[in-house]
Amino acid sequence: MQVVARVDDPVIEGLLNQLELDEQALMAAELELRKVRANWEVVSSKYAVVRDIVTRRLGYSPYSPKAPVRGNLNLPSKGAWRFLNMTTGDAAVAALKETDEPQSLEELVARLRTGGVFGSEEILTRTVNAALMRKSGIGKTDEGKYFLELPDDMPF
Repeated sequence: MQVVARVDDPVIEGLLNQLELDEQALMAAELELRKVRANWEVVSSKYAVVRDIVTRRLGYSPYSPKAPVRGNLNLPSKGAWRFLNMTTGDAAVAALKETDEPQSLEELVARLRTGGVFGSEEILTRTVNAALMRKSGIGKTDEGKYFLELPDDMPF
């Protein structure tokens, strides 16, 4: 048997009114959240395409600390999303291109996190390791640090 509160109780009436208002607010917030997520998907996809075109045409990432001074160019995120929409392996390779020093898995994972790659530390570390093991052109020092190998036929 279901117990129904008296509707003529002003406390219950007030709570029911508040519940109705809160449900309406939640429905509106959910709609806004869906719109924002859709907008994020569009903007992040466009960003990734333009980032890849710029990187390809420059020959290096515009976020790389090794990149030459770019005049008055202002990239306000400072690279917070520079690995967005990349596979883990591609992001790890891009992170290796940012430095001249071999990187440990922990250093690579930290660099990826500063560039917008998320996930648990343990899973991301395993994923980066597995991805780098499958990538060609990646070397590993005796200390277990990763680096980019230069092909033997490079003219310099």
